[in-house]
Amino acid sequence: MGKVSAPTMATYSATKFAIIGFTQALRGELAAYNIKVNALLPSLTDIGLWTKLKTTL
Repeated sequence: MGKVSAPTMATYSATKFAIIGFTQALRGELAAYNIKVNALLPSLTDIGLWTKLKTTL
């Protein structure tokens, strides 16, 4: 998820695409100072957030 968009995940995918673009731009700007920039894109994980929210509301 993130580098390839998926149905029903538009916001999530758009955010990941934005992070990649920002990282690439920042990498180019800071290369002259020998500063390396990387992005870490963890995979989608089910943490049970919605279940926990539903039980507390």
